[in-house]
Amino acid sequence: MILEGTLVTVPDSPCLQVKPLGEPAIGLLWPSGYRATAAPVRIYSPDGVELAAEGDLVTMTGGAIYKPSSLCHTQSVFEVSQIARGSSEYAP
Repeated sequence: MILEGTLVTVPDSPCLQVKPLGEPAIGLLWPSGYRATAAPVRIYSPDGVELAAEGDLVTMTGGAIYKPSSLCHTQSVFEVSQIARGSSEYAP
């Protein structure tokens, strides 16, 4: 599954979300080894490469989990496999 949107933070939560255009935000679950920094928020791969920052348009592959997340304040979450800055890098 491909998910595209803007990477945003959740006030009063350690969760990050993607906000697709015209759709509700979706909480994100990261693979082992990925890490984030705060102020400014940046996401890093297990080998230390910066992948995205808060406010970036991102494209992700992974799978949706259709159950609410109280931590992320969303109706569903997305389990991330890969992430890239920009639009439709993974699209056929």
